[in-house]
Amino acid sequence: MEEKKETPGAQKPKGRERRHSCQQCDKSFTTSGTLKSHLLIHTGEKPYSCEECGKTFTQSGGLKTHQRIHTGEKPYSFEECGTTFTQPGDLKTHQLFILEKNLIAVKSVVKRSLNQVL
Repeated sequence: MEEKKETPGAQKPKGRERRHSCQQCDKSFTTSGTLKSHLLIHTGEKPYSCEECGKTFTQSGGLKTHQRIHTGEKPYSFEECGTTFTQPGDLKTHQLFILEKNLIAVKSVVKRSLNQVL
């Protein structure tokens, strides 16, 4: 059974009709270009290749993100602690981790304060 993957553009934007349908699965898209990119999932074709290591990608954005491994570029930073990341999702994960850590610390302080009062 083929695993379904999320494809950018597969969600229906407000006010735009998804007229471009994939014949191999139930997804439809607002533009023919997005459908064309999606079809690469089914064909296995990966037209974008890293000149540094040869790794291949179905979309140019995947290659661009990958190339940051070689260049060391980390354009996404968390101002609170200065930690930098190559991908926005990694930044978001870090922010949530720090938030959770801070909430646990606050709960601990509140609990100690309440215990002292009682």
